[in-house]
Amino acid sequence: MPELRIKEVRLPELHLPEMSRDDIDRVISDARDEIGRVELPDLTKVELPRIDLSRIDLPKAVAGASFLGRKPARSRWPFVVGGVIAVGAMTALVLNQEPVRARLRELAMSFRQRMDERRAEMETRRQGAHAFDASVAVPIQPSAFADDAPSTGSPFDGSDGLPEGFGGEVASMPPETPYTPVEDATRV
Repeated sequence: MPELRIKEVRLPELHLPEMSRDDIDRVISDARDEIGRVELPDLTKVELPRIDLSRIDLPKAVAGASFLGRKPARSRWPFVVGGVIAVGAMTALVLNQEPVRARLRELAMSFRQRMDERRAEMETRRQGAHAFDASVAVPIQPSAFADDAPSTGSPFDGSDGLPEGFGGEVASMPPETPYTPVEDATRV
């Protein structure tokens, strides 16, 4: 095939004259003057044709105008059915491959095994012994706002032979001192 040679074409560079602020202001004022001299046609003399609105069927006209420029919507059911058929065919093709079926069986078995392990773990948690079923609750400290509340004799006082660190020594702790607000010296 013969080789075509195309000449390189360069567009001439465009050099705009430099304008000062005064030049720009003068050009704008001249343009304003020219715009002011333009005569607009007299629109009062324009006669519009008379339209008999009684002959127009308004509901039909509105219905027709609402569909101007739009194509009626197509039904989507053929696309949905075609998609379902295509996905079913692809699934059948993939599942007929022996390596794919073996891998899917392996994944299903590992999933089933993990679920069985989790169920067994949850069952042992539910049936297993709880750590603090027999522990004694911390004794209730008397309230700073209730002077007549007893500080001893609560069913939660003392230990029931629990090992050290499980709440038995809490009863021997001194009660906390109640909070007393300090008045601010700057307040009047």
